[in-house]
Amino acid sequence: MKRFVLHRHSRFGPTHWDLMLEIDDALATWRIGAETLSILPGGEIDAARIQDHRKAYLDYSGAISGGRGRVEPHDSGQLSVTSEDIDLWTFELCGSILQGPFELRRISDDRWTLQWVADH
Repeated sequence: MKRFVLHRHSRFGPTHWDLMLEIDDALATWRIGAETLSILPGGEIDAARIQDHRKAYLDYSGAISGGRGRVEPHDSGQLSVTSEDIDLWTFELCGSILQGPFELRRISDDRWTLQWVADH
């Protein structure tokens, strides 16, 4: 079974979240700009696709090299990817906070939206 982690990333600017999904031998990663992560069924949160991360980040907490702030795991758990397309990822998360079906939908280049899908 694959895993996911949601890190709270604090640095000099506003706090943001990094959602990391275990795909093959890396973590596909999206930066979620919301200062507070509150998502209701049908609601959307802006996200940006950033570089993949090493799988070591699944269990990492602490300082990021180069003075890029700190990360703390906010949630983690099991991941089941339903579809992984260039413009749409659908998956189920089973964490202590994030549970159920989600979609990441590409809007343009690196701009995406994260949505909790109520009726899946």
